[in-house]
Amino acid sequence: MLAAFLGQQYVRSLAFSRGRPAVTAVQTGLVLAAATVLLTLGQILYPPMSANMILTLMGIAYGAVVVGGYVTATHSSAALAATQRPIPLLAASWSMVARSDLVRRREALDWSGFSLLIAITLAGAAAIAALWTGIIF
Repeated sequence: MLAAFLGQQYVRSLAFSRGRPAVTAVQTGLVLAAATVLLTLGQILYPPMSANMILTLMGIAYGAVVVGGYVTATHSSAALAATQRPIPLLAASWSMVARSDLVRRREALDWSGFSLLIAITLAGAAAIAALWTGIIF
């Protein structure tokens, strides 16, 4: 989920930086539509849904839209300035998202779950950063 969300935020930043705000509006609408369909189907087929199931479905929704959004956002040939590189901003934006789950796991002394969540987050951020580095250089 984290990698897909960060990818979506990257594509939004990329589209804005290239003067294509309509791409971001369409992308947001498509994520909303895909998430609505997937979560509705998940609730019908697998009630009650676990948090992991919800996050997986949201990751699928974000990931599916990212691929098309990237192609559309990069249609223009403008280059990004160094200050427009969104990776640090995107990584920082997730510090608030998982905070309540991290606190819950810490309070429950669920150190394996706590560590796993941190490791997954770091791995996703590292993968996005590596991809971004490969695109830039």
